[in-house]
Amino acid sequence: MRRQFDTDDGNHFGEASRYTAHLDRGWSLLERGDYQRARNSAHQALQLHDEMPDAAMLLAAISLAEGDPESSLEWYERAIDQDADYVEAQLAAAQLLLYDLDDPARAIARAETARELDEATTADRLDFGVLELEALLSLGQPSVALDRLELLHEASALEELLHPETDRRQIERLLQEFAIDADPELDPEELEATMARVVALTVRLARVCMEVGKPELAMQWFQRLLRRFGDDADIWYLFNEAAYMLGESVKAAHAALQVLQLDTQRPLPEADDPKQGVKVDPQAVEAITPSAMHRAVIEALQACPDAQLSALTRDPSFVVIVDDAPSFELVLEGVDPRVRALALATRAASGDAKLTALAIYRRNLVRSIHSALVDLPDPALIHKELALAVFDELAVFYGFDDERRARMGLPKTEWPSNPGEHRSARGLAANAAPAAVEVEAPPAKATKKKATKKKATKKKAAKKKAATKKRTAAKKKAAAKKKTAAKKKTAAEKQTAAKKKPAAKKKAAAKKKSTAKKPAKKATKKKAAKKKTAAKK
Repeated sequence: MRRQFDTDDGNHFGEASRYTAHLDRGWSLLERGDYQRARNSAHQALQLHDEMPDAAMLLAAISLAEGDPESSLEWYERAIDQDADYVEAQLAAAQLLLYDLDDPARAIARAETARELDEATTADRLDFGVLELEALLSLGQPSVALDRLELLHEASALEELLHPETDRRQIERLLQEFAIDADPELDPEELEATMARVVALTVRLARVCMEVGKPELAMQWFQRLLRRFGDDADIWYLFNEAAYMLGESVKAAHAALQVLQLDTQRPLPEADDPKQGVKVDPQAVEAITPSAMHRAVIEALQACPDAQLSALTRDPSFVVIVDDAPSFELVLEGVDPRVRALALATRAASGDAKLTALAIYRRNLVRSIHSALVDLPDPALIHKELALAVFDELAVFYGFDDERRARMGLPKTEWPSNPGEHRSARGLAANAAPAAVEVEAPPAKATKKKATKKKATKKKAAKKKAATKKRTAAKKKAAAKKKTAAKKKTAAEKQTAAKKKPAAKKKAAAKKKSTAKKPAKKATKKKAAKKKTAAKK
């Protein structure tokens, strides 16, 4: 929200118009990625009104887009110095401290102060409250976060907005109260943006519930969202994760299939679409074809610094498969519907797993780079992310330690080092990124947010392994039962056949005997008739 200033004087009115024009042009250039010209517009606005915080907010956003969070924070601090009650600047600074500078303690301090500002709306106070919870989790204090969660009274506004019986007119009124607490009324575009903020806050709150060990609360939030946004694959994906944590395997499988089906409805852009304003780079289209991806995987493995992985290209039994997404059968088995790469193996009688193939899912790979799936990323970025996805999956399969992973440019793993252990659908760490609905940027377009990463524990892996063993044992048991039943059935059939055979023989003999007797009777009758005729004569 842009700050207001006095324009009663005609000169001030002219300055205000130029000031606004420079700011609007600067934001437009920033969105197009023209950072230098956007910076020039921001400095021109700053020269007109250096006492106003808007130009500083724009310069902070430009610095963040250029990958300089420290400079961005300095500009946010300047905006706050110029207007201490500027809630958007306070919120943007707190988000930057937590998500980009990894300073949760300062983020909490900033949020606690800003929540008390008179201009803070219900939405702002809830945003600061959720940010505090995320910061506490980042500090490794889940019990404190759980206590604070119970005191987050602003969350009741979300419950009312997402209640199934709340009609459209009530929603508009509640959004008005949620976003500004007073006049002027929100226009349709602002109402839509506020509803998007409601969804983003609900998703973040549900994620916090999962992190503090309350997946049942997370499921309730996701169910509220799905009543109104049932065609949102990202919400289904998170619901699947919460259901899995809660042990609701049927609900988790149902949600995973929903993700797979909804994702399939959004095809990869492979041609220009003037109606949507989409212009596709032909080189990017070529980079995601199955043949190009297959070739890129082989080249990445050949150039891999790890000898074990590079040797796979010389193994004639190793196969690379490129497909759009995992099959329904794999998803029902627990594979992540958005997994980018999946190691496939056979298990010998000794129990050792032998890698036989690596499946690459191109739709999921592109999504992890560009979640909107509106246009395609740069081909070089596609190849880079493809190589990382391949190395990460194989490193997890073989159980590489963090030092070995680091030599391949991979981050530390959150998975236990169990070579050959099949990786689950859940918690694919940072590389599976869009595991969440994109968190809305602040109203002033000031910062980016990062989805809270879900940590996978050894306990979960052990549970999964036990479940796999149980499922295998159950299959073997069922197969044994079928085999025994088949044997019994065969024996019974043989016994019945043996009984039927003598009976059939007896019946056939009886028929033959009967047939043999019939001509004798006829001969006797003829003889008697002849005798009778002779007597008459």
